[in-house]
Amino acid sequence: MNLDNIQKKLFERKLDTTEYFKTAFDVYREFLKNNKLLVFLTYLLMLAIIGTDFFNRYLIFKIVINEDRSPKIVSMLMVFGILELIFSIIQLFLTGYYLKKIVMEIEDKKEFNLKKFILKILRLVSIQYCLILGFTVIVESLKMVSLGIISLILQITAIIIAVKYFLYFEVYYIQDDTGIISSINYSYQLSKGNRLRKIIPGIVLILISIIPTFVIAFGILQVFRISFWFGIIVIAIFIVGVVLAGIYLQVLSSVIFLNVEYDFLKKREKNNEIEEGYYENKE
Repeated sequence: MNLDNIQKKLFERKLDTTEYFKTAFDVYREFLKNNKLLVFLTYLLMLAIIGTDFFNRYLIFKIVINEDRSPKIVSMLMVFGILELIFSIIQLFLTGYYLKKIVMEIEDKKEFNLKKFILKILRLVSIQYCLILGFTVIVESLKMVSLGIISLILQITAIIIAVKYFLYFEVYYIQDDTGIISSINYSYQLSKGNRLRKIIPGIVLILISIIPTFVIAFGILQVFRISFWFGIIVIAIFIVGVVLAGIYLQVLSSVIFLNVEYDFLKKREKNNEIEEGYYENKE
């Protein structure tokens, strides 16, 4: 599949939901073929994240329930807690890299500034963590003082703000040499009349891929009460499904973003031409 044809298709007109899925699958298939090592490393990273998370929960169980506070257990919890944090940060960088690489391949761009990319992701992750931490503290504090209704209102408000301003923020911020505020403003401009284009495909993909994969994998473990090692195999297969679905979701997001942006840029250029013609006639 020639990705040049994909770019032309995205530029010609706005696609519908079915066309988004078909186009994204064409890109997805080509992307997997060209990036086998990257996908495999992503799978290993997800295994590491889930493995360290399970082990940390086991250690916390021993400390809290069994009251085993020996130096060995506490030290292991600290070490594996740090490992899980490191793996999670790497995963965030990898997510950004996927979005960057997918769009670069569609638009046939070769230039990639690794230092600038790392600094942008660090800035974004730092702000996200601060906002999430602050918001979580406020929400939980309100619940503790029996102000749950205010907590609910804040959560609904946060969702509304995200839908209004941030639907196309991440892909644009990672792609373009721009700051956070200008990226939020650009995302807001792209979102006008295009919110459902991003929301509906995302919901459909989650319903038809990630949730069934989760239910089937853990349903087998619970219903049939299979052996420990077979359970590990089922979880490993489940992670494969999550990784592949996650990559497809990023491809789908990139395809929708480019289609919406191309349409936005064409309309802006047309409006500029109309304004120039108006002032020329006026003179």
